[in-house]
Order: sequence, then C-alpha cells, then structure tokens
Amino acid sequence: MKQTELQRALADYRRLGDIRKLSQADTQRISEQPRLVSRFYDVVTRFYEYGWGATFHFSPRRPGESLRASQRRHDLAIGELLRLKPEMHVADIGCGVGGPLVTIARATGASITGINFNAHQIRRGEERVRRAGLDGSCAFLYADYMDVPLDDGTFDALYSFEAVCHAPNRALAFREQYRLLKPGAEAAIVDWCLTDAFDSANREHMDIRARIERHNATPELLTAGEYVEAVQSAGFEVIEAVDQQAEYGHPATPWYMALQGREVVIVARPHSGRPCPDGRGYRCTGTAAHGARRDIGGRPISQRCRGCTRRSGRTRHLYTELPGTRAQAGVDGRLESVLGSATSVTRMLMAQAPLLPPAPGPRSTKRPDALDRM
Repeated sequence: MKQTELQRALADYRRLGDIRKLSQADTQRISEQPRLVSRFYDVVTRFYEYGWGATFHFSPRRPGESLRASQRRHDLAIGELLRLKPEMHVADIGCGVGGPLVTIARATGASITGINFNAHQIRRGEERVRRAGLDGSCAFLYADYMDVPLDDGTFDALYSFEAVCHAPNRALAFREQYRLLKPGAEAAIVDWCLTDAFDSANREHMDIRARIERHNATPELLTAGEYVEAVQSAGFEVIEAVDQQAEYGHPATPWYMALQGREVVIVARPHSGRPCPDGRGYRCTGTAAHGARRDIGGRPISQRCRGCTRRSGRTRHLYTELPGTRAQAGVDGRLESVLGSATSVTRMLMAQAPLLPPAPGPRSTKRPDALDRM
C-alpha cells in the first residue's frame, strides 16, 4: 500500500469514533461502519499476517502450546462441533484471509464460502485456497455480512471467528445469518464479549474497554448476556454459550498472551550484511519489554550480541514487534487483574435455526467431546 493510500485508510478508520455516536439503528451507521472497518483491515492485515499468520483469532491455549497450534486445534474443533461433512455447504462469516477456512475445509471436506467486505483479504484468501488445492470446493464472496446477496436457506451450517463484533447492529447481522441457514442448521460463533465481571462504573474497566474498541475497530462491545439476547432476537435457539477461556483455558496461558509480544520470532540480519560481532544469527522470542532474547539455537544471546541488537557501529539488527499491539490491548501491569476478569475474547456460542415445523425427538445439544478439545 502506498503512503498516500495508507494515510487515507487511516483517516477513514479514525472516523469510526464519530460513527459510534450514532444510534445502532441509524441507516448511515449501518451502511458506513462496515466500510470504515474494512479500511481498518486495509491498514492492519499485513501486520496481522506477519505476526499471526493466516488465522486472526484467539484460542484457549494449553501450557507449552504455540499460538498457531492452539488456533488450529480450535478451528478443527469447530468443524467437529458442527459435524461438517463433504456434502455440506458452509458459510465463514467475516473470513479474514482464509486461514480457518482452509484448515476446516481440509479436515472435513465441506464446501465453504468465505464472506468478507475487504477486497485485499479476499485476494489473499483466494491465493491461499488455490495453494491448498481447494479452489474447486471453496470460494469467497465480497459482501457486507448484514446484507448478503444469496438466497434464503443457502447454507447447511455457519461459523464465525471474532467478526460480528465489527457490526454496527448485531441483531441485524444475526437476522441475516438466520436467513442464510436452512431450517435446523447450526451456527458456531466465537466473538469478543464483556464478561459479567465488567463494571461500567469502574474507570479502569472503561478505559481498557475504550482502548480495545478503538484500536480493534470494535465499537460498542456487548456483554455476554446482551450478545446471547441479540442471537435469540434473530430467531435462533441457543444451544450453548460458554466462556472458553474460563472453561477450557489455562491460567499460565491467558488469551491475551499473544498480545504481549511473546510470540514474535524473527530471523534477523544486520543491515550492513555483515555478521553480528559474535558471529551468530539469532531470533527473538520476546519483546524489548520482556527480554528473553535468544539465538537461533535457543541459547541466550551474549552481552556483546545484545549490545549490537540495539546498535553497534554500522551493524544494526532487526528486533521488533507489531506496532501498537501492547498499547492497543492495554497490556500493562493492570491487565491480569482487570482485563483478564473484565473481558473475554473467546466467547463460544452454539445456535440453531429452529425447524419448521419442529422436528420430532430431542433438540440438538452441544457435543462435549468437541468442546473439550478446544
């Protein structure tokens, strides 16, 4: 992206603050907010791919498990939860660059259509699908997921990872999802929510909430209860709503761990092309705030090499993290006590479009075996 286009995209993204002041039912907000969110992703997608790969969502993590391993495990569990099969046509709402889509399609054989309002991300997703050899069964649709140009009952199932949080009107978004599903079809939705511990009278809670909303283009995050009500208002029967971090996470690997910069792994070379003073290349496994610099063999970097990491004569090493991630997430000394209890970005919700007329026998329930593997 050229500098002038980047500046225009940033200017558009910053307008979200003004749009947020409008009612969720305001037609201007409903039409304009998706475009401004798309401009946000014009700016950040390359950074996200650099730091996160092709999967832009959090997952309950286990000790010793990498971010990508946890995301893959999570994606596979969603496919299993929905009992996806080769003959099924599935929607990925807000599909990003197609990382989960490829993982789930490979594992289940289902045909998946990724719905996205960002042209750059769709191009990246199409490239990824072609490389995976899935272009005969998977596709992308450029559309606002609150107004999808497809017939009623198009999909056999639907899932979404941290995408509906960008919608100006959640109830409208869920009504569209309901319309797109066949009667009796199920949806699995993972999204950002405020937990019951969130206190709107607590200035610290409100400050962290404001920073999350501003720097992630998620105006007006809902509480978990409000989110469930929005899903039900669309006509869905809620099968299961669970805070995945609380149920399946681990205290040693909180959901925000990746935002602390501990995930950055960079093979670095001097700008001059010369080796570093002690003759070794190295990779970073931490940020400047966390230390933990190690070489490519996993050994601590020597004092001499650590010095040239900053600057040593004409030799300068690359040592970085994604710009703004610590500030955006409010990752500081207050995070563990405030954000860890006040918000959850891994809220899992299973919903079903009721059968008309109701099917005989018991209704669907969650599959504990799939959920336990998240």
